[in-house]
Amino acid sequence: MSVRVLAAAAAILALAAVPAVARQASAGSLVVKDTHMRASLGANPNTGAYLTVTNRGAAKDKLVGASCACAARVELHEMSDVGGVMKMKKVDAFEVPAGGQLVLAPRGKHLMVFGLTQPVKTGDMVQMTLRFEKAGAVTTSFHVMNDPGATGGGGGHQHH
Repeated sequence: MSVRVLAAAAAILALAAVPAVARQASAGSLVVKDTHMRASLGANPNTGAYLTVTNRGAAKDKLVGASCACAARVELHEMSDVGGVMKMKKVDAFEVPAGGQLVLAPRGKHLMVFGLTQPVKTGDMVQMTLRFEKAGAVTTSFHVMNDPGATGGGGGHQHH
């Protein structure tokens, strides 16, 4: 084989090995990016999903809900350290500040996906619809991975 053919093959393989981290979707002045979902842990029918929302507008908005065909329901949750014990609770909305960002990450604010219709595995892409108070609905793909925390947030959802 020529050096050119080997170099081209190596470049193609390198691109195929990189997850699609540049995924993003827009709703009004909001840009949704860095969408990840934790791979299923054994037979556990629940998992977490994470993302970043950038608000390029002059008015705040709120993430008020989410849904996907992959699960019975998706809830907005946040975790906090209460006396050295991690506690999780459901919330009604997450604010996306004007000119700012909302970051959903492991061990913090996140989407809790309940009642998966089938396990999700590393490499899968899952469609989810996010609902914002002002910007409306936006559907985007979530990249399923074993450790979304490795991209920026730490531990996980092993407790679900």
